[in-house]
Amino acid sequence: MSRVLLVQSPLGIWQPVAMVLAEGAHQVQAATDVYEALAAMESTDPEIVLLNISLPALDGPEIVRHILDLAPDVQVIVAVEVTGLAHAVQALAMGASDFLLLPVTAPAVRVALSRAEDKIRMRTRLRQAVAEIRQRHEFERKLIMTSMDGIIANDPEGRIIIFNDGAARIYGYTPEEAMGKLHVTQLYPEGEARRVKKAIYGSEYGGRGRLINYPTLAFTKAKQLTPIVLSATLIIERGAEVATVGYFKDLSEIMRQLSPDRFPAGPGLAALLHELLAAVTDLQTAARDFEHSQAGGDSAQLHEHCRDVRGRLEHLAELLETAGRSEHDQPPQPPEKTPAG
Repeated sequence: MSRVLLVQSPLGIWQPVAMVLAEGAHQVQAATDVYEALAAMESTDPEIVLLNISLPALDGPEIVRHILDLAPDVQVIVAVEVTGLAHAVQALAMGASDFLLLPVTAPAVRVALSRAEDKIRMRTRLRQAVAEIRQRHEFERKLIMTSMDGIIANDPEGRIIIFNDGAARIYGYTPEEAMGKLHVTQLYPEGEARRVKKAIYGSEYGGRGRLINYPTLAFTKAKQLTPIVLSATLIIERGAEVATVGYFKDLSEIMRQLSPDRFPAGPGLAALLHELLAAVTDLQTAARDFEHSQAGGDSAQLHEHCRDVRGRLEHLAELLETAGRSEHDQPPQPPEKTPAG
């Protein structure tokens, strides 16, 4: 059931219209002239307007424009004489949704009303879909921006297009300072951004186009190094790369929570932890290579991978020994003074 406004309607012309409207139990408002019609537009909020633009005293196509200025979504159906088809074309150009030839017939009215109501339903569904998309987009935006982990996205040229609150905590930049102003290479030590990109395109850390738990360093606004673990993925649309999205976890706070004395904050710790994580990752890779060569039965390759694994284990042992020395090198803490009793 639609709200319908009849404009400029000698009773004889709109008799079939009145019959069809009664069949559908529509809410009908009648206006005897243009001024009354425009006033009714504001008071009744019609969904469909039936307008006879063949009357000599009425500038029909122009009134269509005025009606749509007041209510852009209303469906305007104009009625014209056969000799006035040019006026119908003008009305359609101004936004009318349909036209009827005079004298109107009940079947023609039914078809025109049905088409108008279909458009109303489609527009309503479209609005609902747009509202849902906006709501979902806003939810996803809030989810990204408030994530405890850093989330950063850059376009194919390296410009930062997403920089959430978690990234701001790691790097010290505000989202406003980063988005559209920073280049991704400014977020890593020199040369590290190229290594990260190479790892994303490689297959070693999760497959081509993906990076899973890659140990690296963040280069902060304060020009300090912070150990992080990075996971990233390429965003592909229609076969073309449109963005890279990275998920960053700050390891320095985790290590301080585990053992504040053993892992004092500072750039020396960051570099050492980065080497330790890289050594562990390299060892995992070497172990996978060892398994593959063992499965293939290639003795020469198996021997080579054995030496590789042994070498990486020795390097890891050296790093751990360095970490142990760092702990012993810490100056002794003075004993707490006991208040005199």
